[in-house]
Amino acid sequence: MRVWAIMKRIMQQFLRDKRSIALLIIAPMLVLTLIWLVLDGDDYHPEIAVQNLPSSMQEALQKGLEKDLV
Repeated sequence: MRVWAIMKRIMQQFLRDKRSIALLIIAPMLVLTLIWLVLDGDDYHPEIAVQNLPSSMQEALQKGLEKDLV
């Protein structure tokens, strides 16, 4: 019996506190939206420029990359 009364009191206090509701609902939605924006989209393929690199190392890099070296 006592547990239900305590639980009811805590829920009432929680529902009165607008900041807690915002942190419980809005903050996770904001974080998920930001994660979606960051992770959604095309794969990133950087352009790599080399200077004074031995030809054997340049060929090895060329084989590992999808794009040409600049």
